[in-house]
Amino acid sequence: MKTQASIVFMACMALSTHGFADPAKVLVCYTASSVDAKQAKPAIEQMVGTLEELAGFPKNSFASIFTDSWQACLDLIHKEKPHFVIPSLGLYLKMKDEMGLVPISQPRIKNKDYDIYRIVVKKGAFKDLEALKGKILSGTVLEDVDFLERIVFRSKLDPSKHFVLKPSKVVLRTLRQLGEGKVDAVILTSQQFEALQGLDLAKEIEVIFESEKVPLPGVYALKSASAKETEKFKEALSKFCSSSNGKGFCELFGIDGFYPVNEAYYKAVEALWKKP
Repeated sequence: MKTQASIVFMACMALSTHGFADPAKVLVCYTASSVDAKQAKPAIEQMVGTLEELAGFPKNSFASIFTDSWQACLDLIHKEKPHFVIPSLGLYLKMKDEMGLVPISQPRIKNKDYDIYRIVVKKGAFKDLEALKGKILSGTVLEDVDFLERIVFRSKLDPSKHFVLKPSKVVLRTLRQLGEGKVDAVILTSQQFEALQGLDLAKEIEVIFESEKVPLPGVYALKSASAKETEKFKEALSKFCSSSNGKGFCELFGIDGFYPVNEAYYKAVEALWKKP
C-alpha cells in the first residue's frame, strides 16, 4: 500500500517545482485508499528543494490542494483551475476533454507502468463473475463506477447492478471482512494484490477475475500550463530517482522512476471510455 501513496507524494512534490509569477496550483486526488493529509505535507516539503533544483525554478512558488474524495476532486478542478492534477485514471478520463488534460509523466513500479485489477474470493466460494451476481463486492476503487464498467469490465457488466457494492478506504479491513464472510469478494489493484501475498489470508483466497492492463495514474498538465514549463516538469521527474537526494526515497517506496507516458495504454483506455 506504501507504493501507491508514494506515487501521489512523489508526483505532488515534483509539481511544486514550477516558476509561475503567481503560485500555481496542483490538485492531488488520492481516492484509492485512506491517506493522512498531515503525513503528506512533510513528505512534500522534504522533496521540494531537490525537485526545484532539478527543474531550475525558485522555491516556494507552488500551492498544493489535496483531497481523498472522488467527488471533491471533480469539484476542485473546476473551482481552483489548477495547472496540474494527479487524479485516478478514471477521473483523468472523465475530465480529459473538458479540462484539456495531457499526460506528462508516468511512474514505473517493479519495471511496470501498468495496473491490473483482480477480484478475489475465498477458495471454492464462487467460480466466476456470474456466480457473484447480487453478492457483496468490497474494495477501495468502487467509488468510480463508470471507470469500473467501461475500463475494468470493458462494458460487459454494470457493477452497480451486478454486485452489491461496499466501498472502503482501507483494503486490509476489506480483506479481513472477506475472511470473516462479511463480504463475498474484494477488488484489488496490482499493488494491493502483491501486498496480500505476505498475509496468511493469501492461502485462503483465489482470483476469479483479472482485468486487462491499464496505465498507472500519472501526472497531468492542464491547458493553463505552458509547453515550456510542462517540459521542465517532465525533465525534473525523469531525473529525480537517480539524483542523490531522490534515490533513497524512490528505493524506499519501490519506485523505479518517472518515465515518458506509454501512449499505447492511454489510447486503448481512451477508446474504451468513448465506446458507446
